[in-house]
Amino acid sequence: MSAIRFIGLDVRKDSIVMSVADAGNAEATEIGTFPNDVNKIMKQLKKLSANLSLLRVCYEAGPTGFGLCH
Repeated sequence: MSAIRFIGLDVRKDSIVMSVADAGNAEATEIGTFPNDVNKIMKQLKKLSANLSLLRVCYEAGPTGFGLCH
């Protein structure tokens, strides 16, 4: 069975709040607030994806998340 981790991003103009939940009945926990910098977010996502076969990421839809999506 694949190990799956779900990441939620609340994208704001100057910051991004990141939460994580593992597959199953795990409750989501807030990891922290990070600067709205794609490189820093990618670095954090790489840390969270270690030893996993699947990482699913979603973000709050809005104009501030559009750049991160690309």
